[in-house]
Amino acid sequence: MPVAAGHTPLPDVDGRSAFARRKRALVAAFISDLGGPDEASTSERVLADKAAILTLQLQALEARMEEGDTSHTTLDLYGRGVGHLNRLLKTLGIKRRAKDVTPGEPGSALYDLYVAEGKIKPTEIDE
Repeated sequence: MPVAAGHTPLPDVDGRSAFARRKRALVAAFISDLGGPDEASTSERVLADKAAILTLQLQALEARMEEGDTSHTTLDLYGRGVGHLNRLLKTLGIKRRAKDVTPGEPGSALYDLYVAEGKIKPTEIDE
């Protein structure tokens, strides 16, 4: 049965729990990354929902590990969950963005720092 507007898929669930609020926030962020609600297809919305649930479940596993649960089962679940989330986000269109690491123009703070640390040589303009 398809989910229609105003239809709650699970009885007795009103969406006010911390989990539901965090899930909605993550779904909204994923949809925003896809260009916003007007640009996201139904399939992308479904995948964004699943990615949000996986993210929250991974956070719950991280909390268990921070409390000392480093059993093989927990680590295995966590590792597989990260792999599933990675594939899901790649399907949604996540991509690596190269970071600009050039030191900038002479006179910029980063440029001056790199010169001072000897990481780059000053240009002829500076000399």
